Amino acid sequence: MTFDELLRKAHKSGRLGIVGTAQRVSSIAERWRREGGEAMHLKDNFPAALDTALENVAKGDTSFLLLEGFRFLDALRLLEERVELSAKPLVVMQGIEVGTYPKTLWIGIAPHSKWDNSSDVSRGISMLVKALQVLGEPAPRVALLSCVETVSAGIPSTVWEAEIAQMSKQGQFGAAIVDGPLGFDLAISPEAVRDKGVQTRVDGRADLLIPPDLNTFCSLMDALHLSGERKSAGLVLGAPCPIALPWRHADDEDMWRSVKIANLMCS
Repeated sequence: MTFDELLRKAHKSGRLGIVGTAQRVSSIAERWRREGGEAMHLKDNFPAALDTALENVAKGDTSFLLLEGFRFLDALRLLEERVELSAKPLVVMQGIEVGTYPKTLWIGIAPHSKWDNSSDVSRGISMLVKALQVLGEPAPRVALLSCVETVSAGIPSTVWEAEIAQMSKQGQFGAAIVDGPLGFDLAISPEAVRDKGVQTRVDGRADLLIPPDLNTFCSLMDALHLSGERKSAGLVLGAPCPIALPWRHADDEDMWRSVKIANLMCS
């Protein structure tokens, strides 16, 4: 599925809360109102505005949020300080369309999962899988990224990724196909899969990539955003409502796309 296909889905415009002071978020608010939605723009300093926005969500006055104008990691930290995460983790989804890849490629991570705990990791992956299913991908292909395709005790990510892949074979993630450890090339290139002779159920057609850690996630997102012409959108799930969180190199259309997709997640 591509962004264009996704955004053609009819969905009632929800109540948008905007946290950010940049001028361009004002145009997003006006654009949302023209589509028949409600928008409340909170222009206070970020921590105070976020507190107010989450209070509005709790009261039912806001359906989802847009956070803009601050660093990605700062936003995650402030959210984590304010959200009860005992039931489910905070997960980040960044979608991107770049180059000749024929569909939207999502990159996801649960930033504060304990990667040495397969149960903790599987909760985050389950949330990411369910999000893609809500967006219209009933059986997403999920690639667990690493620098090698073999399990090595010296590379911890390969150990837990192999455990998660085994869980997938046993049906823990439903119709989703979750496989790893896999190199980036094997996740997105059927030709690379054939050339290397690696057996993988993802088969070079991943819908979702899960990097081994937050550093890799951030580096991969920067590289994809700066690689040339592209479209993107960003979400945070696991908070009291869906949150549109565009990447730091996002333009106005990326921000708008993030808002539209976050609204879809309110269903």
